Amino acid sequence: MCSSSVITMTNITIKTVVKSCRTVFLALLLLLPVAVQSQDGTEITREGFVFGTAIGGGAQRLEGATYGRLTIPNLKIGAMLGQRMAILLYTPGGSSVIAGEERAFEGFFPTVQYWFTDRFYLNAGIGMAVETTPFYRVDFAQGPPVFNGGLGFTVSAGHEVLRWSNSNTLDIQARVLYGNITYQDQARRNHLAAGLLIGANFY
Repeated sequence: MCSSSVITMTNITIKTVVKSCRTVFLALLLLLPVAVQSQDGTEITREGFVFGTAIGGGAQRLEGATYGRLTIPNLKIGAMLGQRMAILLYTPGGSSVIAGEERAFEGFFPTVQYWFTDRFYLNAGIGMAVETTPFYRVDFAQGPPVFNGGLGFTVSAGHEVLRWSNSNTLDIQARVLYGNITYQDQARRNHLAAGLLIGANFY
C-alpha cells in the first residue's frame, strides 16, 4: 500500500517536472530571438556583490485547479564569479487566493545564474519550497504564521532590456517554481507556478 502510494507520488512529480521544463523551454524560445538582437553598445560591468528584485504575475497550479498569482518580492542576493556567472540566494515569492484564503507559495534556493549573451541569462536552483501566509498578511497578534515546506526547484530565463548605468539593469523574466509541500496533517501537495516578471538588478 505504502509502496503504491510512493510510486503514484513519484509519477505525479515526474509529470509535474516535465510540464515545468516545457514551460521553461517555451520561455527560452520566446526570449532567445530578443536576446540575440544587436546590442546598443552600452557595456555592463558585473562584479562583486549582486542584488536584485522583481515584481510580476502569473498562474499557480494546485490539485487540478489553476489560480491567478501576484509575485513579489523575488529577491536575489549573491556574488559574481566572473562577468558571466553568479552564485545567488534566490527567494521567489508569490500569492494566490485559494478556497477564499490568500496563501503564499515561495522558497529559498541557492541558484546559479549564467549569461549566455551580453543580456540573456538562465537562472536555476534546488532548495526549500514553502507554503504559508503572505508576509503582508501576517498578524503576530494572532500568533506566528505556519510554514509548510518541502523540496522544490526554480528555473527562470531573463533578458536585460534597459541599462541606466554601467552596473544597473532592468530585465524581463519568465520563471517556473515547483514544490512538493508537506502540510501539518502530513498531506503532500504538488505546487507549480509560472510567471512573467520585471526585475531590477544592481552589480
